[in-house]
Amino acid sequence: MIAREIGVKKCVARVRNNEFSQKDSVLTAEKLGIDLLVHPEQIAVDARVSLIEQIT
Repeated sequence: MIAREIGVKKCVARVRNNEFSQKDSVLTAEKLGIDLLVHPEQIAVDARVSLIEQIT
C-alpha cells in the first residue's frame, strides 16, 4: 500500500502464505494494491515436479 502511495508503477510481493491468493480471503492482492504475488516455496515445488516429469 505504501508503494502505491509513493507512485510505484508495479508492486511485487513475496509471500509465504497461500491465503493471499485465495479469492475469498479478507486480504487479497487487489485490496493491497499488489500486481504480482511470488510464492517461493510454490515455485520450488513446481520446478521439482517439472524435473521429475522430465526424467520419468
